[in-house]
This record gives sequence, structure tokens and C-alpha cells, in this order.
Amino acid sequence: GVLPEDVRRRIHAVRSGRRTDLQFERRLEGLSPAAMEAFAEELQQLQTLRVLDLDDNDLGGPGGEAVIHAISHLHNLEYLYLNHCDLTSRRGIHVARAVSTLRGLKWLWVTENGLDDDCVAALSGAVRELPVLEYLQ
Repeated sequence: GVLPEDVRRRIHAVRSGRRTDLQFERRLEGLSPAAMEAFAEELQQLQTLRVLDLDDNDLGGPGGEAVIHAISHLHNLEYLYLNHCDLTSRRGIHVARAVSTLRGLKWLWVTENGLDDDCVAALSGAVRELPVLEYLQ
């Protein structure tokens, strides 16, 4: 497959029920757009996922939009880390749309992305409706 072995192993651990978290800090760097698309397809099927750490990955580039869209399918997600992900303001708007569907989201980190005021407003509006959100940074 197009996904690195360590990424496939981590996905399998969630799929098999051994884990409910994915720690991918810096692990997606350098993946081709096709590999990012493959990762997104796998990610959106992980319905038991509770924690997703994508810190320090380029989600502003090719394939990033598919990953962000996949996040919107993770209805049991409670903690989402998207710090230093090179999110453009346009991509940040996609993040706002994705998280607005995550009714169980408790914590959302999106620091160090250079998001503009429109994006911050969209994120604030999206999370305002989340019933259990405790922390946004």
C-alpha cells in the first residue's frame, strides 16, 4: 500500500479495538497526496477513535482537505490536536465545518496555524454549538 507500515499498524490497533487514540505527530510529513488520501479513507472508518493527534503535519497541502473531511466522520472523537498543521484560513474553515459535527468533542487545539479573523470566527461559531466542549485553543 501507499501508507507507511507504522501508520498502517496504528490504524489497525484502533480498528481491532486495542486502542482508541492515534498519535500521528509529524508522522504524515512527506506523504504523497495519494498516501494522504489513503490515510483519510482509513481514518474516517475509525468510529471508536477518541483522541486524534495530528500536530506538526502539513494539512494545508495536497491531501490535507481529505484528512480534515475524514475528521467529520469521527463521531466519538473527544480530543483533537491540529497545532502547527500549516492550515490556511480556507482550510481552517473546513476544520470548522468538520468539528461542528463532533457532538462529543471536549478539547480542540488549533494553535500556530496563522488563521485569520474570519476563520477564527467560523471556528468559534462551530464550537459554540458543541454541548461538551471544555477547551479551545
